[in-house]
Amino acid sequence: MFDDVKKDPEDMFEATDKVAPQVTPPTDVPPAPAPEAPPPNVQERISSVSERRGGFPWKVIVLVIGILAVIGAAFFLSMRILGSRTPVTPEPPGQEEVEEEEKVEEEEEEEEPLSRKDTDKDGLTDEEEAEFGTSARTEDTDSDGLFDPEEIRTWETDPLDSDTDGDGYLDGEEVDAGYNPNGEGVLREAPNSSS
Repeated sequence: MFDDVKKDPEDMFEATDKVAPQVTPPTDVPPAPAPEAPPPNVQERISSVSERRGGFPWKVIVLVIGILAVIGAAFFLSMRILGSRTPVTPEPPGQEEVEEEEKVEEEEEEEEPLSRKDTDKDGLTDEEEAEFGTSARTEDTDSDGLFDPEEIRTWETDPLDSDTDGDGYLDGEEVDAGYNPNGEGVLREAPNSSS
């Protein structure tokens, strides 16, 4: 069964090789060397090199001048743009305005500077709290339910006495119920700070 394995395989292109035109293989003949020129002398070499270089390097000089021209133009243009902006300054005030400002400044100098410090944030400055004898650390010194500025400016009650009219009710309770904290009677309308 394996007897035909030792045979060489058949060449299927054998017939095509016979029909194809036969080309002769190239020969390995080297080309003929060029005739050697005599070596040029030193003077001929120098003249040939100087002819190729063209003498003076004009291209480099033109390139440097072009770069400097672009930089100069950019600088000039930027200075022109930045210089064209006009500064915004107010016009000086007229003589009348200056005199009015001087009068206001003189009046401010004459008045004592007021301290606007309000430690307890109740609406009375610490100086006013000291003037009325109330505490600068609490907004309701007598703990009657009314803040110190309400008692002084609105209800005109004593901020150091929790029951100003002495009827047994706290001033804040009377106001909440609609009664007068300064004496007998019902409040018809809560007083405002302008009355």
